[in-house]
Order: sequence, then structure tokens, then C-alpha cells
Amino acid sequence: MIINRRIFDIHGHNGYWPLDRMDCNELILDIIKNENISKLLISNLSGLETEDHVEGASPLISELEANRQTINMCRKNEGTLYAAAVCQVGKSSPDNLEKVLGEYTFTALKFHPFLIGIDANDSRYDPYMEIAEANNLPCVFHSAPGTSDPIKIYMLAKRHPKVPVVLYHINLMGNCDFTIEMIANSIVKKDALLYCDTAWCPMDVTVKALRSNIKKRVMFGSDLPIDGSDHFKYYRGIMQTIDDLMPDIADDYFYNTAAQLFLGE
Repeated sequence: MIINRRIFDIHGHNGYWPLDRMDCNELILDIIKNENISKLLISNLSGLETEDHVEGASPLISELEANRQTINMCRKNEGTLYAAAVCQVGKSSPDNLEKVLGEYTFTALKFHPFLIGIDANDSRYDPYMEIAEANNLPCVFHSAPGTSDPIKIYMLAKRHPKVPVVLYHINLMGNCDFTIEMIANSIVKKDALLYCDTAWCPMDVTVKALRSNIKKRVMFGSDLPIDGSDHFKYYRGIMQTIDDLMPDIADDYFYNTAAQLFLGE
């Protein structure tokens, strides 16, 4: 068990992680129980990952199958697991997304431009963003240099300014300072609804984001369970530090912002 407070982890996965040949389904349930995670937003890795994590290759399973697997898991764990529908932009159809949205109340849409191999500002994302707006769904994006570059996600978000867009990782292996400033500028300009999570962010980046003008747009996410059964080993010290030293914003970071954005609480 980690810190004694409500935690909404907005970055989790069911499905299959091919690099470590890992079935995530039972693992995430064990981890969130052991770590006292209140709620977890999940998307199906099998619907985005490729056999060798190769950019632009074919996902392991179809979009429909991936999202129906997520539906089944969330139905069995109602109130704890929440579903983000994977979107295979350029490899599936917006019609398939609308079909599955009619089968279950999803909490978000999930995009991974790197694995899909299509730049995040490509026009092929626009129909999905329109579906998100029509269904009042936030969109979560893998964020990193290249196809998933934060500036490209921002360009897309500006075309759909009513859709909340979450940059996972802030900017994985990239310039997080730039991304924090980019989000801050978007808040001033009111030209997009940008948020971020701090999955795999070092302590200094997480603290900087929470001390900046974007602190109300920063949420806890872990990328559960990519690092295996002791996934939270990376996060415990960071989480305890924020709990101890930043109590004025810890409630928002760990739970309130995510609950309001994704669940309307």
C-alpha cells in the first residue's frame, strides 16, 4: 500500500504487452488492490501494440475486439475500472468506434500515434475527435517526440477546442519543460483544452508541473502494469513526496482533477 488517500490512476492497460510477453489483465487487478488504487482508466494494449513494438505495423487484434475485451473487464469491475476505447486511426474506421460506443458507456478515447504510425495532427484523427465531442469524451494521447509530438497533438486539439485532450507522459523522453509551457500558453490563449499525466516523469518534472500554472491540468498516471508486478516501485517515492510536501494540490493531482474530467464528479 502507498499513500493513504484516494488515487485515480488515469493510465492503465488491459490486454497483452508483447515486449515482456505479459498478460496485463489479472496483473492490474492485483496491483491496484495491493497499492490501494481507487480507480483506474484502462485501454487495451492488444488493440494498439504491434508484435515487436514496431511503428505503423498491424495491431495485435482488431479495434472492435480490443474494445469489447475492455468492456467485459470493466463490467466485471464496475466502479474501479473505467474504459478508454482504443482508436486504430488509419487501420480501422470511425464507424467501428461509433458501433462500440453504442454498446457501453466509455470514459475516454485512446490514441497512440507512434504505434499507429500516423502523425497526431493528421486529418485522419478529425472524425474521431468529432465523435469524442459528440459523446462528451476526453481523448488521451501517447505523447513523445516524433509522430506523437506534443506540438502535433496541440495542433489537432486546436481544431477541436471543446474536446479535452490529455498528453500522457507530458512528453516521454522529450522536452517536458517545453510541453509544460505549451500547455500553460494554451490555457492563456483558451485555444485548446490540454491536460497531462506524469507517467514515467522524473521527480523534478512532476514537481515542476505541479508548481506551474498548469497544476490544475496535471493528473496522476502510471502506465500500469508495464513494469511488471512491482510497477509502483518507480512511483512510491514521488507520490510520498507530493503527499508530504504539496498537500495543497495533492488531492487534485491524485484524484479530483481526473474524477471531474472523466467522471463529472
